[in-house]
Amino acid sequence: MQAGQIEAVVEASAKQQPSRRWLFIFLATFFIAQAAALTINYIVDPFQLFHFSGIYSTARDDQRTSYAGTIRTAPPFDAAVIGSSYVGNFNPDLIDRLFGVHTRVFSTFGASQKELSLTLAYLLARRPELKVVFLEASVWELCNTGIRLTWNFPEGLYRDDFGARLQYLTSGTTLATSGRKIGFLLGLGGSFSRDARMSHRWIDALRGNFNNPKYMTLILRRDAPKAKPNEPHILDVEADAKAVAACFEHWILPYVRAHPKTMFYVFNPPVIQQLLWYQESRGVVSAWARAEELIAEKFRAPNLKVFDFYADKEVVNDCTRFMDIAHFDEATGDRIVKFMHEGKFERTKQTDAAISALAKSDLTERHPCALEE
Repeated sequence: MQAGQIEAVVEASAKQQPSRRWLFIFLATFFIAQAAALTINYIVDPFQLFHFSGIYSTARDDQRTSYAGTIRTAPPFDAAVIGSSYVGNFNPDLIDRLFGVHTRVFSTFGASQKELSLTLAYLLARRPELKVVFLEASVWELCNTGIRLTWNFPEGLYRDDFGARLQYLTSGTTLATSGRKIGFLLGLGGSFSRDARMSHRWIDALRGNFNNPKYMTLILRRDAPKAKPNEPHILDVEADAKAVAACFEHWILPYVRAHPKTMFYVFNPPVIQQLLWYQESRGVVSAWARAEELIAEKFRAPNLKVFDFYADKEVVNDCTRFMDIAHFDEATGDRIVKFMHEGKFERTKQTDAAISALAKSDLTERHPCALEE
């Protein structure tokens, strides 16, 4: 190699040194930041995935992650309520008194049936000693087999996946939540509480939407209008009912069969009469009622009780119990728990016909809601 060529190589190498140095600095800074985030998130552990602190995030968006932590690390409990926001105001103390258990509520806002089943599967895998499970299974949601696109459901955490836990520890979102928890511990407020009920309870913040004529009028106008829908009547009620029953068999029955020592109370929560009338204009309520019959007939098990609260006309026909078409007040939640304890509205071979008749009754016309303006 000639002298000129050597000088050129040396000169090119010298020019590359600053670029390499900056790359090294960038990588070092990145890994230090990641290590710092991982350390902070592991110590603070805002969703209690590694250590149980008894401090719960009350932010609705955090429920899916925080419940994975509660299932993993909370002290022993032997009963659980699993459902969407409909069961958010269930009172665990009432369940404890009536059923002689210690209860946790896992109420995930906006949850699909798939998300509820993933939660149920993880709960039973981690807590096989559960005596009782109360599982919301709305017939209008049973075949909702996707993950809500507007939410992030951390499926990996519900499989104990190492990569998912590492992502949790290095996530900027987790770091921000750690910051909020540190603020709470320092007395600065924030969306955390030492009361586990605050992770699922919502009625305190939204109580103003109950007995609110302006709010209810807008809700009913949007979701249960006074005019009948334009969609054609469902001609094959039996086929539609079989499809819903098949979803029950897929999403719920395997867990019932795999855990014979756990008693499952599976219930269809009530909704407002104006919605049922609107849906029955297309024959949908008849299909739902038939689906409940098929579920009770085909999937009998000694550890399974199925309840249909569409038949509870005292609730369904009283719009003052609802915030909208399906979110009911805490007194109604207590009523559901008491009725399950007493066996009211349980679907059995003996009660099926009467409960279906009740569920489909009183829907020939739309009742006026006392709160409509």
